[in-house]
This record gives sequence, C-alpha cells and structure tokens, in this order.
Amino acid sequence: MIKTKLNNPKEKLQKELNEQNNKFERIRKAYINSSFTIEEYDTEKEVVESTIKILEEKIKECDICNELKFTPEDILIKRDLDYINELVYPTEYEENTYMWKDYTRSEKADLIMRYVDYVELEYYSNNKVRLGEVYFRESMCKPCNELYDAGFLARTDYAILGNIVTKLRFSEYLPIEKVSEIVFTLRQYYNVGYFEATYYYDNKVMFFNDYENRNIVRIFPIEDYQKMDKLDKIELGVIYIGNNEKCLIDNKEDLFNTIPERTNCITYELDEETKKIKKEIENEIVSQEQP
Repeated sequence: MIKTKLNNPKEKLQKELNEQNNKFERIRKAYINSSFTIEEYDTEKEVVESTIKILEEKIKECDICNELKFTPEDILIKRDLDYINELVYPTEYEENTYMWKDYTRSEKADLIMRYVDYVELEYYSNNKVRLGEVYFRESMCKPCNELYDAGFLARTDYAILGNIVTKLRFSEYLPIEKVSEIVFTLRQYYNVGYFEATYYYDNKVMFFNDYENRNIVRIFPIEDYQKMDKLDKIELGVIYIGNNEKCLIDNKEDLFNTIPERTNCITYELDEETKKIKKEIENEIVSQEQP
C-alpha cells in the first residue's frame, strides 16, 4: 500500500478500466450481432470481467492510500517499534499481533498462492520431505526491493557480533536528519540509543562499542556510499536499546496499536569515549596495513 501511495498510479488504472469497460461493450455488441458464438462470448466476457475486477480493486487501494496519514518513514518507525516490542514484551507482542498460526487453512493457502511462485521440496531418509527454498513472485519482491533501496524497509541477515553468529536488521541509506527524526520519535515509547560504527571493507571488520549490553534494533549507512569514489570504509548508524529496557508510557496497548507522532530533532554527535575508541581502531588497522 505504501508503494501504491508513492507511485499513485490511479489515473493510469482508471484509463485502463475505461478501456476494459469499452471492450466489454464491444464484446456484447458483437454477440448481439452474431459475430460471437455463445462459447466465445462467455470466454471473452470472463477474461474482461476478471481484468475489470482487478483494476477496480487496485483503484480502491489507491483511494485508501490517499486517505492514509502516514508516510514511508512511518513504516520504518512501526517496524522498529514492533521489533523492540517483541524483544521487551514477547508475550504481549504475540497476543497483539496476527501471527501465521492465527490464519485459517484457506487464508494461508490464499496468501501462498498470491505471493509465492514456487517452493523446492527436499527429500531425505525414509522418503520424508522438508521445505527447501521458497521463491516469491516478482510482483511482491520488486516493490519490496525498491522500498528497501529507498531506505524505507529493513532486512534481517546473519552477521558476526563479537564471536557469536546472530541476526541483525539492516536498512539502506537515509539522510541523518531523517534518522534523527526516527530515533527521537521512538524515544516517545522507549529509551532508544544511537551510536556510530565503522565498517572496513578490506578487513571485513565492523566495530561496535559495548554491544554485549545492547540490543541492536537496526544498522544503516549514514553516508550515501553509492556516490562515493572509494569504498575502503563506510560509516554506519546503529539504533539500539539496553538489555533491561521497559516502555516509557503508562498504556502499553499503545505500543502495539499506534505509530508514534514524529517529532522535531537535532543531529547527533559522537561522545568523546566513542570517538577515542574509533580513533584507536582506525590507527590499529592503518598500522596493520603498513609493511
């Protein structure tokens, strides 16, 4: 729906709908004039009616999107908030979230048919079968990838944190002003922190300060690396919460049912201790590279 709101293709869809309605009228007249048999008429009529139904649904989505008050940035905020909620209040999060287990069999089948292209099944001992790779339809993947590239979605991927392999959430570059706005907005609900890290391409090292006592919410570039001539290192922003954080509001229901209103913000600066540690890491890497 956010993708629809960004593209706002209603005029194009309305034009296609008008063309299909005209086509339907031509088919009806052709049947009346005996140009079509009843079988041909039914076949053509079914195709056009199906196309009209799809177009009408898409136009309805556009109308709904035009009434939405939130922006693509709000989706990042909501997903960050959901991630924190699941960390801090897992039981309440599950109670307030429509999970896969809550869907009926027919609803699950409908979702799979709508979004999955095909799956691979793996056979192992005693003719048992398990699920392999799942391939999603391009109609779903393409807009999701475009939103990710624009910085409005996050992805979860494996990473090494200290000596532990874990999963972290990554998103694409957004200007620091927007990042600051997101952090300050989340701070209405949680004591969200922010620090900066550096990723060194040659050494494949990502430096995190005091990660043992922090739950990392999301990692993202704070510079538009795609426009950089040389990529030896890249500066990252990290949003996190402490291990024992609790929400800052009295009504916990708001954590699951609302999106916090975005607030004005200031630009972050690194604290002196983090600057010092980052400088020490940089000096160490430079000394290792020298013959």
